[in-house]
Amino acid sequence: MTNTVPGRIGVSAVAAPLKRRRRSRWASATGIVAVVGVAALLIVAIIGPPVWTEAATARNIADRWATAGPEHLFGTDDIGRDIFARVMVATRLSLLLTAGATAILIGGGLLIGLTA
Repeated sequence: MTNTVPGRIGVSAVAAPLKRRRRSRWASATGIVAVVGVAALLIVAIIGPPVWTEAATARNIADRWATAGPEHLFGTDDIGRDIFARVMVATRLSLLLTAGATAILIGGGLLIGLTA
């Protein structure tokens, strides 16, 4: 006696295997958003310091605590420095610190794992 697939007459379970198509993780909407986000961070980290370094360090006491607007997207701090420019310049340091911490933790984990 052969097993049959319910709903199909005369087709055995062996003859009609389930075909599952694996979707790539990057083909989903979430994967695309993640790739675009990481790419945007890397682009800002590469072009941020050369483009915004002067604006990030320039002091303008007359523009102290300026609110967000077309000249200063995030406003200014207590000595008139543009907060948006400072964030763009600091992105590189943040990514480098993250990569360094990850490398140290991977190295430590490998060392512990290999000696265990």
